[in-house]
Amino acid sequence: MYILAAAGILQGALILINLLFPSFSKTGTYEVFSFISWAPFTFLPIFIAITAAKHFKTNMYIAVACTAALVSPAWTEIAGRVASGEGVTFF
Repeated sequence: MYILAAAGILQGALILINLLFPSFSKTGTYEVFSFISWAPFTFLPIFIAITAAKHFKTNMYIAVACTAALVSPAWTEIAGRVASGEGVTFF
């Protein structure tokens, strides 16, 4: 919970700095802080899977593996192709 609040505050600070100094968004520092602020939200499904596995008394490793597959960039690419109308073939 605290990590999500910290990430939100960091995103707010980045927005304010970007409003005051528009050229800041093109620096490496901005990219690193932006990555740090988005990381908890990117992996939020994995955190939820851990909590749900404990609540439902299931295997936590399987829950994390299934959820990590959905967070994978390869899955995002496949889902994007399907959304654009391309088909996905197996074999």
